[in-house]
Amino acid sequence: MTTPLFCRNYINGQWLSAVGEGTLESRNPADKTEVVATFPRSQVKDVDTAVAAARKAYHSWRKVPAPARAEYIFRVGEILL
Repeated sequence: MTTPLFCRNYINGQWLSAVGEGTLESRNPADKTEVVATFPRSQVKDVDTAVAAARKAYHSWRKVPAPARAEYIFRVGEILL
């Protein structure tokens, strides 16, 4: 069994711990005893922080031409694969 991946919130270019203490587990559907990753149980304040960062980023992001935005999003998708 592998060590589970521990995830945090990515907000405004930084990996942040959640305000609260709780976590959520992602389990392997083929072996429910295997925890694949744990995620923070984010609170309203975490969401408010993320939304505020997104609103701030929108002002510069909207000025990026659509083809360039599409390329960024495509590259993120490739990384996730």
